[in-house]
Amino acid sequence: MNQPLDFNSCEDFVNMSSTAVIRPNRSIEIRNVSGDQVRLRPYMDQARILCKNNDTNLLSLLTRIQDKINKDMLVRGNNVPLFKQKVSSVIAEWPYNVSYEDIFSSPESVPFDYNDLMKCNAVIIGLDGDMLDLEKQVAEESDSLYSSVTNLQGKCLEAGNEINTCMRNIDQISEDYEPKFPKIFMDLSTRQKPYYTSCDNESSDKLNDMVYRKGCNEIPDNIPDIFGNAIMLPNMISKETEYTKSILQNLHKNVRNKQLILSKLIENVPEKRKTYFIDSFQRLIKSMIDSSEEEYSDEEGGGEDDEGGGEDDEGGSDDEGGVGDDEGVEIEVDVIDYSPQLNSEDREDIEKTLGEIRVEELEEPERKLVDESKKTKGGKYELSFF
Repeated sequence: MNQPLDFNSCEDFVNMSSTAVIRPNRSIEIRNVSGDQVRLRPYMDQARILCKNNDTNLLSLLTRIQDKINKDMLVRGNNVPLFKQKVSSVIAEWPYNVSYEDIFSSPESVPFDYNDLMKCNAVIIGLDGDMLDLEKQVAEESDSLYSSVTNLQGKCLEAGNEINTCMRNIDQISEDYEPKFPKIFMDLSTRQKPYYTSCDNESSDKLNDMVYRKGCNEIPDNIPDIFGNAIMLPNMISKETEYTKSILQNLHKNVRNKQLILSKLIENVPEKRKTYFIDSFQRLIKSMIDSSEEEYSDEEGGGEDDEGGGEDDEGGSDDEGGVGDDEGVEIEVDVIDYSPQLNSEDREDIEKTLGEIRVEELEEPERKLVDESKKTKGGKYELSFF
C-alpha cells in the first residue's frame, strides 16, 4: 500500500491506526520515494522506531491511538444517528446494561508519566554510587559513617515511595484501558458496512434519501477493522503496562535490598566514635592522682600521730578509716573491717592482695602504663610523668 502519509510522524501513525489503514495484526507496506520498492515492516517494529525517533514511549503512543478510536466513534455516532442505532442494537443483544457512550468512554487523563520511570531508574543508579562510597567510608573507619548510613536510609525511603506511586499509576492505566466489554467489540467487528447502513424504514422522499446517503459516506468501508483495532490495542496496552510494572518491581526490589543492608549496618555502627586510648588514658591519670593523694595523706597522718605522742582522741586511728590533722580535716580512705582474731601480719597480706586486685582490674593498656610509671624509691612508688 502506498499511503500519502509520513511514516516517521507519530501523528500520522495514530491517524492511520485509528482508521484501520494499518493494523497490529498485519505488516506495514513502506514504499521508497520512487515507489518501485516495497518493504514490509511489523506494526510493533514501526511503533518502536517512531518512539525512538520522536522521543516518546510506546505506552503513550498506544493510549493515544485507543483514545482517538473512542473519540471518533463518539463523533460518528453523533453525526450519523443510524450508525449509533445499529451499534446500540448489537449492544442490546448482550445481557449488559450499558449504552453506546459507555463502551466508547476514555479516561480523562493518563496518570502515568514515563519520565517518572526514568527518574526512578536514575535515583537507583545514584544509590548504587552512594553504596560504593559507603564501602570506602567503612574501610577507612570514617567518623561520619553513622550519619552517612542514616542519610542513605532516607534516600532509599524516598525512592521506594516514588516507585510505589509509579506502580499505582501504571495499575490505574491498565484498569482504565482494559476493554470492559470485549465480547461486544468482537461482535461489532463481524458486522460489515452494509449492516450499519441498512435502513429498516426506507422512504422515497428525496430529502431523506440525501441525508441517508450523506450518513453512509461517513461510515468507513473498513468499519469492521476499526472495531478490530479497538480490541487489539487494549491488549497491547496491557502488555506494555505489565512490562513497565516488572521494571518498577525490579527497582523496588533493588531499593529493598539496600534498605536491609543499611538496617543491619546501622546496628553495628556507633552514633559517635570515641578514641579508646584517650578515654583509657584519662581514667588511668585519674586513678594515679587519687592513689598519689591517698599515699600523701597517709604520710601526713602518720607524722602527726608521731608528733602527737599517740593521742588517739585527737588524731584518730587507722582502723576507723580516717587520718586527722591539727585543723580537724579528715581525708577518707578505704575502710576494711577486720576480725578481732586477725593479727597484724594477716591484715597486711589482705591489704596487699586488695592492692593487686585493683591493678588487675585495669584493662591491659592501662596496666602497662601503670607498670611503666611505677618506680621503686624507698619502698614507695613514684609517677615518672609527675
